[in-house]
Amino acid sequence: MGPVAATFQEVISERIELDLLVVGPSLERPHYTVVTSGMSALPMSPPADHAECRFAELVIALPLDWPLLDPERLADETHYWPLRWLKTLARFPHEFGTWLWFHHSVPNGDPPRPFAPGTSLCAGFLLDPLLLPPEACRLDGARDGEELHLFAPVAIHADELDLKLREGADALELRLRRAGATELVDPARPSVAAPGSDRSLAEG
Repeated sequence: MGPVAATFQEVISERIELDLLVVGPSLERPHYTVVTSGMSALPMSPPADHAECRFAELVIALPLDWPLLDPERLADETHYWPLRWLKTLARFPHEFGTWLWFHHSVPNGDPPRPFAPGTSLCAGFLLDPLLLPPEACRLDGARDGEELHLFAPVAIHADELDLKLREGADALELRLRRAGATELVDPARPSVAAPGSDRSLAEG
């Protein structure tokens, strides 16, 4: 991905030591890339028919104007929430004895609450990263001889989560991809489940 420009390192941790590695922008990827380091320190607990799905890490991207390296501004939850949510998701399978994988979704509470003031995004939907080369998203034999997968928890709206539960993960992914949604965080992204959005996407 590139050289690590900064590390958000945990001082006190439970179960796993979870750090966030920040890769700076480049000509190829003009945004910040933030990847978890530590989620795969322990195996997750998938069902028996998915026993090979035990190791994963997560990645998001943040725009160039995000105050990622400004501690004072980053203390504002309006700016910090993507990092907080990334860490929450990475800890989730270890705290609850479960697993997180492709097409899984995790809401921010029940009912889902917006991540922060200024956005209505309120859940994470795990997809394959689109802003990284495919070879960066799979590590063979990285843990106990098993493949480690890198997933992108795309932030979604409550009605998009409802669409996924109603029509399936493939339907939501298709709409998101048609709308150009990636792991690049956009707090103001309009919902692809809004009335008329499917028609406008088809016309586009």
